[in-house]
Order: sequence, then structure tokens, then C-alpha cells
Amino acid sequence: MRTRSFEDHAPYSATVLARLEAEAKSLGAQLVTTEKDAVRLPADMRRKVLTLPVRLDLAGEAGLPAAVAAALGRPE
Repeated sequence: MRTRSFEDHAPYSATVLARLEAEAKSLGAQLVTTEKDAVRLPADMRRKVLTLPVRLDLAGEAGLPAAVAAALGRPE
């Protein structure tokens, strides 16, 4: 319903978490985060947040060099 972005490794203060929880409740929404960010939540908050796995699939060994070359705008 809405997205909130935080800087990588930003701390989640109790105030921010309470605000996010209240906003989700008012929208009838579920709080969701990635596994990487969920581990930084306080234990009591982890039970309230749905954690989604994020995986990178590069189609075998050749996938990584091809993805890097494409990102750099270079032929393989």
C-alpha cells in the first residue's frame, strides 16, 4: 500500500517503528521487510512484521559476468 525506504543499516528507533505500525494498522496493511533488515528489528517487533526472502538468480555461472557486463554497458 505504501513504501518507506531507509538508508542501509539505518537504526530503527522505537518512535519510527511505532509510527510505521500505527500507519499500517490505519490502512489495514501488514508491515513487510526483507530478511536482511528484519534481523535488525527489536525481538518484539519481529513478530509483527512479515519477512520476505530476497534471492538473486543469475542463471548459472555465466550469469554473473553477463549481468556485470550489461550493467556496465559492455559486451560480454
